[in-house]
Amino acid sequence: MQTYTVFYAKSPMMMLNMDAPVVAFKDQYTQVAELPGVFGKDFNYNLEVIFDKMNVVHGDEIPAKLGIRSMCVGDIVVTKGEAWYVCGTGWKQVNFV
Repeated sequence: MQTYTVFYAKSPMMMLNMDAPVVAFKDQYTQVAELPGVFGKDFNYNLEVIFDKMNVVHGDEIPAKLGIRSMCVGDIVVTKGEAWYVCGTGWKQVNFV
């Protein structure tokens, strides 16, 4: 089963970068969740579902249960060995080293 590992940026300064860097360094991130499953056939749709699951709207979402902030610009989702950076609009693949 495919999994999606969610990493949050440790520094709020990462949230100011609306465009993805070419390289993101793992030591600047904290793993906050690992979500199983595929939610749809379209990869971009799956990333959007992960984004929705990692944002607090009603208080019963993953971040609310874990007592952490919502996903935002600068955070990363890793699946199948590929890292995807949350941009101001959409996602961009980055090297996550």
